[in-house]
Amino acid sequence: MERTLLLTSAVVMSLFVTPAVQDCNCFQDHLQTIYCNSDVVFVGKYLRILDLSTSKLLYDITIVQMIKGPAPLQFFEYASIFACSHVHSKMLYSNDEYLIWGPLINKNQLNVTECDIMPWENISEHQKQGLFTYYKAGCNCTILPKKERASIGEPVRACLWDNSYLNPMEYSHFYNTGACIPVSPLVCQWKNISEPN
Repeated sequence: MERTLLLTSAVVMSLFVTPAVQDCNCFQDHLQTIYCNSDVVFVGKYLRILDLSTSKLLYDITIVQMIKGPAPLQFFEYASIFACSHVHSKMLYSNDEYLIWGPLINKNQLNVTECDIMPWENISEHQKQGLFTYYKAGCNCTILPKKERASIGEPVRACLWDNSYLNPMEYSHFYNTGACIPVSPLVCQWKNISEPN
């Protein structure tokens, strides 16, 4: 009980991380889709493991930089993460920074799975520009896998993307440097973030 009270006073925002599937493999959406569908997006840094059990790991995370979220969250300093089992869990490493996102359940709690955490160093400079600048402008657009086009017909306010890994050049190009931006009320187009405005 004493530990619980101490954590409550120090931890302002709790992230309950649960495995998306048993082996914790995740299919990665485009970062713009992640940004637009999340209530909160931030860069966090692992400080220490607070609790260790047979089924979960509880991490203490400091919020380095808020990217998206309600104004009060800008002042939160700490977060806790529950990870899945030791066998399948993605380990967080001390002093490494991570991009963390998810839906806001209440004023101080996020519902996060292990698929909602990505090493910050794995994100390209163009993707970081997108997170801080471009993706917000495209949240009325949809990034649509090409394979879904046949089932819905001609998409409205959508950018088509081959996310099947079968076309690695296209996958990599749009994933790393693309933002889906509106150019008219009913039309969205890919913008190459790597090109100057």
